[in-house]
Amino acid sequence: MTFIERYKKEETWYGKAIIMGIYHTVMCQKNKDWALIDTANDFQVSIGLVSENIRLALALDKDKNLINCKTRQIALEKIK
Repeated sequence: MTFIERYKKEETWYGKAIIMGIYHTVMCQKNKDWALIDTANDFQVSIGLVSENIRLALALDKDKNLINCKTRQIALEKIK
């Protein structure tokens, strides 16, 4: 299963954020010119969503309690 297939099957906001964050990081390691737009194109989402998901994934790594937030919006408000 690819990252994109796994992302599409994921039902939680935090799962989607983590999957996209890992994908973006892996692709940046493989290709030094990789950018947010490349991840956005692969997932067929906006650059803004990619940016938010990466921020959320990094924040979840630092604060595991964010996983208890009911929505991604609540988690975003907590990390601002």
